[in-house]
Order: sequence, then C-alpha cells, then structure tokens
Amino acid sequence: MSRKLLTIAIPTYNRSELLDSQLRWLNQDIRGLEDFCEIIISNNDSTDDTDSVLQKWKPQFKLADFKVNDNPENIGAIRNIALCIQMATAKHVWVMSDDDRIFPSTLLKVVRILRESENLGLLFLNYTTHNIHTGMRKTVGFRLDDKEAVDGKVLFEEIFELKHGWGALIFTTALVYRTDLAQQAIREWEVGVKNLMFQLYITAFCALNGSMRIAKDTYLEYAHGRSFFVKKKYFIKLHYVDKARVYIKMMKMGYSPRLCKRNMYSLFRDPKEWVLAVKLLLKRPFLTSLSIIRGLFLMVQSMTIESSH
Repeated sequence: MSRKLLTIAIPTYNRSELLDSQLRWLNQDIRGLEDFCEIIISNNDSTDDTDSVLQKWKPQFKLADFKVNDNPENIGAIRNIALCIQMATAKHVWVMSDDDRIFPSTLLKVVRILRESENLGLLFLNYTTHNIHTGMRKTVGFRLDDKEAVDGKVLFEEIFELKHGWGALIFTTALVYRTDLAQQAIREWEVGVKNLMFQLYITAFCALNGSMRIAKDTYLEYAHGRSFFVKKKYFIKLHYVDKARVYIKMMKMGYSPRLCKRNMYSLFRDPKEWVLAVKLLLKRPFLTSLSIIRGLFLMVQSMTIESSH
C-alpha cells in the first residue's frame, strides 16, 4: 500500500462529455491536494472519443498520480467498479460516477475527514438528486447528523432503515471505503460481481469490519435516470432477485434480519409493487415471471434466518 491517502477512481464507458466535465471539476478541486491522491480512470472499452478526453486531461494532472486502465472489452459496470477498487493503492478508495455533479471543495473536505479519522472503514457523503429527464431537483439530502461510530454497523443500519436508504448505500459517488476492507470484501465473494447489488454488500462489509462516519452536509448531486440500472432487463433482475440475495447475505453477516426482511418482503406486500409487477409482466413477461419466482424462493429461504441478532 502506498503512502497516498485517497484513490479517486472513475469507471467510464462511452460518456466522454460527462467524463470531460468530471475531470474539469477534479482538476480544480485537487489543486494543493495532489500529494494525498492518486487518480485511476478505468475505461470500459469505450468506442467514442474517451481516449481523446483522457489525452487532453492527463498532462493537467502531472502533479498527481494519474493512471488510465483500458479494459480490452466491456466487462460491465459492476465488474468495472470492482476493478477500480482492486486497482486502488491508497489507504481509502472513492469510486465516483462520471455523471454525478460534485460540489466545489468537496475533495478538500473529504481529505480533511480522512486525515481526522484515518482508519475509517466507511465514509458516507450526503447528497441531493437531479432527475435528468424531468429536470426536477431535490435540494435537501437525507436528514442525518454528523456522527462517527467505532461500530460502523450501527450507522449503516441507521441509513438502511430510512426510506430508500438501501439506494443511498449503493450510490457509488457517496461512498468512500477503506481500501483493504473493500478489497477483502471482493475476495470473499468473488461471484458477487454478477450481482447488480454487489456494492451494497461491499458497503455493508466495510461498515461491519470498521468504523463509519456520516457527513450530513450535501457534497454532491446524484444524476437520476442515466444509470444502466434503469434498463428493464437489469432493473427486473436487481429488484426481484439480486436485492434478496444480498439481504440474505447481510443477515448471515450479522445485520438486522428485521430490516433486511422488511425490505425484502415489501416487494410482495406493498400495493404499489403489485402495480409495478403487472406493468413489468406486460412488457417483459418471461423475465419478470422468472425473477418473481426466484424472489419468492429467496423470501422463503430468508424465513429460516433468526430475527434476534
């Protein structure tokens, strides 16, 4: 492990304009912090002008360690995120999406937090949202307090219990991991890269095995509606199967069965979920039917896990 404090890793695929904008932000925000950071760009075999964007910006980061990884083929978003974590050599790793808007001076604040609490297993950064289709913005993030706990599991479950809290805990750009813990998580569940909720598992692992800090101020804006998760074939698998598998894994790790089961069972109890299921069945009948059956099987499997951790 190098003496760098933070690896900033950006996985990207065919979004050269967004990558260009993200590197413009980073070029401004990293000034004076180059000694603390390394930068990794993992290009997932882009076919647009991503290479030209990287060639344009690389000389601008001459004071920082700037590395480019070119995947020989598109390995998928989840695998590329995992690869970013595996390539990191600094004490902490911050994998950020190329399309989220990060506010000025956020990097300075992150570095300060990591220097104050250098053994953090997990840092959660509060955020706002922007729907790229409707233009609507949510200007207030989660209602959280600044806090740190040696037992990171406590703060993880505080967020997990919130409405849509699970989504916050898979939001790449809001999460800074201790590198050794995140890498260990990947090693201990290598086939997890096939699971679209793999990042929830990594986040849970880091919180369970280290301290956690919540930064209540909003540091960035999530670009809602552009993720590959919104494609129906991915959404259906994530919604009915992959969530359940990760919730079961979390329960076996020691997380609250009550919280995990509540989230899992809501897919079959909430009337809104029935409406969604009907819509998905009409559009993708075979995939939706198969996924719901698998989800029900996993729900039955979860019933054998005790609720008294």
